[in-house]
Amino acid sequence: MKRFRSGEWNGIHFSGVPHFSNSIFKPEMVFKGGRLISVWEPYDSSSLKRVTLDKSGIICLYIMNARKDKWNPVYPNPRDPCDEYSQCGPYGICRIDRAIKCECFKGFAPKSQQDWDIQDWSDGCPRTRPLNCEGGDGFVKVSGVKHPDMLQFWFNSSMSLSECRAECLRNCNCTAYANPYITNGGSGCLIWFGDLIDTRDFIGMDNKQNIYVRVSNSEISEAELSTDLEKEKGKKRPLKLILISMVSGVLVSGFINGAIFLMTRRRRRAQKKNEDLELSVFKWTTIVAATNNFSKENVIGEGGFGPVYRGNLSADEEIAVKRMSRTSGQGLEEFKTEVILIAKLQHRNLIRLLGCCIEGEERVPAE
Repeated sequence: MKRFRSGEWNGIHFSGVPHFSNSIFKPEMVFKGGRLISVWEPYDSSSLKRVTLDKSGIICLYIMNARKDKWNPVYPNPRDPCDEYSQCGPYGICRIDRAIKCECFKGFAPKSQQDWDIQDWSDGCPRTRPLNCEGGDGFVKVSGVKHPDMLQFWFNSSMSLSECRAECLRNCNCTAYANPYITNGGSGCLIWFGDLIDTRDFIGMDNKQNIYVRVSNSEISEAELSTDLEKEKGKKRPLKLILISMVSGVLVSGFINGAIFLMTRRRRRAQKKNEDLELSVFKWTTIVAATNNFSKENVIGEGGFGPVYRGNLSADEEIAVKRMSRTSGQGLEEFKTEVILIAKLQHRNLIRLLGCCIEGEERVPAE
C-alpha cells in the first residue's frame, strides 16, 4: 500500500514537499542518459547524511551532529496526517489547520456522511451534479495545494494555461488541469483523467501550485466561473492593449497626417493662386520707353477710360498699355479692383494682364 507521495517536480521542488527548500541540501532534477534523476546536493559536503525507510513506510533524512556524535532526524515523511496517502479519498482535500481535516472540492459531497462523522474519509466525495461535456462545464480554482496523484494524466511542457484549459474541455474524461511548473509565472500543461486523489493544502507557505477542478457550471457562481478565464484574459490583455494602441496610434497619425496634408494642399493652392495673381509692377520710365513716350504712332485703340498704346519691353515681347485718362474719375482703389478682377479672369482666349504702373496720378495696366 502507498504511504507517502512526494508529488511531481514543479521546477523548484517536488509538489508535495515544499519544505525541501532548506539550508542543508539543494534538490535538483537532472536529465542524464535518457533518465530523469533526483539529486539532493548538500550545501555542506563535510557533514555526514543518510536517508532511511523504516518498516512503517516513513522515509527520513538524518544529518550527523559530530559534536554530540549522534544522528538528528531532519525531514521525516509523512510529516503530518495530511501527508498520508489519499487521506481524504477521491475529490477530497486535506487541510491540516482544520479540526475536521478533510473536505470536498466544490461541486462534490461526502459519499457517506455517517463515515465522515466518525472521521473515515476514505470513500471520498462523488459529484453532486454530473458533467455536461457539451459546453456546460466550468472550473473551480483550488490554490496552494499539492497536486493530485498522476494515476491517469497527460503532459505538455510548452502549453499556456489557457491552452491547457481548452485541451481539458475538448476531452470529456478530463477532470482537472494545472501548470506543472511554477517558475516564471507558471508554464506547461498537466491534465488529469479519472479521480483526483491525494490532494492537500499548504498553510503558511508561499506555494504557487494551483489546480482547476472541472465541475458543472450550475455548481459555481458567475464570479468563480470566470476566475481562471479572467486571469488568462489578463495575460492576453497586454497584447490587446498593444494592438489597440498601435491601431489608435495609426488612426491618430493618419488623421494628423491627413490634416497636415489638407492644410498643406490648401496653403499650396493659396500660394499658387497668389502666385497666379502676382503682377509685375513696371517703372514709369519703363512704360514711357516701351511706348516711345506714348507716341501717337503707337496708339492702337481708345476707350472711355483713355487710349491704348502698343509697346515693346524687349525685341521679342510686345505689350498693350492703357493710359487711364485723368478725367476718368477712377481712383486708386477702383484701379486696383479692376486690375485684380482682370487678373482673376485669366483665360486662354483672353489677353493676359502682365502688370501695371502707378506713378502719381498715372494709372497704367499693361497686357
